[in-house]
Amino acid sequence: MGKFVKGDVVVLPFPFSDLGKLSQESNIRPNRIFTADSNIILNRAGAISKKKLQEVVDKIVRILNA
Repeated sequence: MGKFVKGDVVVLPFPFSDLGKLSQESNIRPNRIFTADSNIILNRAGAISKKKLQEVVDKIVRILNA
């Protein structure tokens, strides 16, 4: 699998099923952050927009500063 970059939406085996821009409406859950080893990533499903990525980063910063 190739290198992934910030904002990529990846597909992982269950229970990691909360993804970003897919063929169906989805949610980003900034309070559910984890690190996934690249070996468990099944494929890259897409990427979120730069604007949405900044919204997520801002939300994570607010959560961590609370």
